[in-house]
Amino acid sequence: MNRLQVTPAFRLIVLLTLALTLIVALVALTSRAAHGDTEAPQTFHIAEITKIMAGYNGDATIQAVEIKTLGAGENLVNGASIVVVNADSTATANLGTFAADVPNGAAGVRILCATAAFQTAFGITADLTISPGIFPKTGQVSYEKPACRVNTVPYGDVAKTITPGATRAPYLPVAGATILIRRVDSPGLPTCPLSENSQLRFAQKEGTAASPDTFTNNAGTSVFVSSAVTGVATLPPAHPVVRVYPNPIRGTTQIEAPDWAPLTIHDIQGRLVRVLTCVAGGACPEVAGPYKGEWNGTDSHGHDVPSGIYFLRYVGRTGTVIKRIAITR
Repeated sequence: MNRLQVTPAFRLIVLLTLALTLIVALVALTSRAAHGDTEAPQTFHIAEITKIMAGYNGDATIQAVEIKTLGAGENLVNGASIVVVNADSTATANLGTFAADVPNGAAGVRILCATAAFQTAFGITADLTISPGIFPKTGQVSYEKPACRVNTVPYGDVAKTITPGATRAPYLPVAGATILIRRVDSPGLPTCPLSENSQLRFAQKEGTAASPDTFTNNAGTSVFVSSAVTGVATLPPAHPVVRVYPNPIRGTTQIEAPDWAPLTIHDIQGRLVRVLTCVAGGACPEVAGPYKGEWNGTDSHGHDVPSGIYFLRYVGRTGTVIKRIAITR
């Protein structure tokens, strides 16, 4: 009888197959445990907040949150809640909890959470009736279950986000038909919380007759929200002030910015030289208050940069500032 010859390549294929099978099994188990939902960990948390309204024509009882599913089968929302968080993440309030699942589990459908006043004003039935409580101008809105904070959107002048590294969306006034609207989807990955960059993905929008806001429930019914009143009653925040001194510099210069938003140094060709806080679109440190630091004329490797013109770039919630810095050796 001929003996089967096992080559090293065949043995490697078998080992890799076994390893892959083990990894898949571990991912399934850890995902179930991490999300604290032993029944169906994948059936509610691949979703994102798409619209937030804190008031209509100055009436803060007319509020709504719209959610979009990022995958099929994400409709088992029973037990999920809309929670609001204050500007420094020290206080939370549950505005409402789903008592049942919603019927439509197709990918991309909407789930509407709205106050009774919103439903009456615009003639739509929400999938979840919430209490008024969304903070005007500055605050955080979260869609979550006890063991899984699915998606949190901080906005305005939030000092500390409840989800570390999250950036802030614009201010949310209650004048007119002003909402925060998502322009870019979150990554559809099975994580709690979803990675969120509200500064990049959300914009402030005013619903007008020519361009109304649209809110849609799980049944596919939509209402158009507009107002002749604009948000001009709420003055926009002042343009950020960034200081660099001394300038020109031979050694070290002091840098002051309103907060720890993305702050970077670039050369005259626009290439990144040094990151002082974080880069736009990345995770920023959770530090309350203004940024006060220095740049000693070195790159990210600690090497002295040559004499010449460099640019300090600050990307804040209320605007972008670029400062010219001259280095003389």
